[in-house]
Amino acid sequence: MSSAATDKAWETLGRVDPYWAVISNDAYHGRRLTDQQLAAFLKSGADHVDNIWRTCRRVFGDDFAPRRVLDFGCGVGRVTLPLARRVDAVVAIDIADSMLSVARELLEQNVVTNVQLVKSDATLSAIHGPFDLVHSVIVLQHIPPAPGLTLVRRLVELAGDTGVVVLHVLYHNPFTRSPLARFAHRLVAPFRDRYRRVPEIQMNPYPLNTLFELIQDAGVRHLRAELTNHAGHLGALLFFRKGDSG
Repeated sequence: MSSAATDKAWETLGRVDPYWAVISNDAYHGRRLTDQQLAAFLKSGADHVDNIWRTCRRVFGDDFAPRRVLDFGCGVGRVTLPLARRVDAVVAIDIADSMLSVARELLEQNVVTNVQLVKSDATLSAIHGPFDLVHSVIVLQHIPPAPGLTLVRRLVELAGDTGVVVLHVLYHNPFTRSPLARFAHRLVAPFRDRYRRVPEIQMNPYPLNTLFELIQDAGVRHLRAELTNHAGHLGALLFFRKGDSG
């Protein structure tokens, strides 16, 4: 699936099933959630941010206290909301206007006014750093690796010389198709997608050798990795910043 097709798919997902598209739990299907479902959904974002803060303070020191944060691939604002409650300003970006619309409603309902929502593009041309924290989790897997690695390079650049980067990538998809199966999939995709209510969600593994080379070339010498496993999709949550001596 091309990047353009991926962007179109996420616009549709944001319109018809935004919460499930972010966290693929059957409890989150539908354009509207019950109060209980929404509370559980938002708690997962708050728990994630709590873990990020604990890990960053352990890795980078107790004085970790970012003021300006970039949330790349913000979706409906599941993580943006708890980030905004901890820092002075958040720039939250997503490729889908439909997702940004849901995020805007969530922020307004919670009277959060320190978040700027921005439509993304292939080079993040509307985003200007530096940021104290650049965050992107369970996002890059939905972007083909070639454009995704270009985005990683830009995200590292936006962290400047002192900003922390928290980045999640997949490196193994247990359902990766053979070359012949991928060719057949591309042939039938236009006909199949015509009748699908919800588009297919890509799960792209990234070449770690290429990724680490890119990060090292940017001036990073040390990083912390936490391995992840989401239903057999293996990944790594990376914590790093340029010039870190520890």
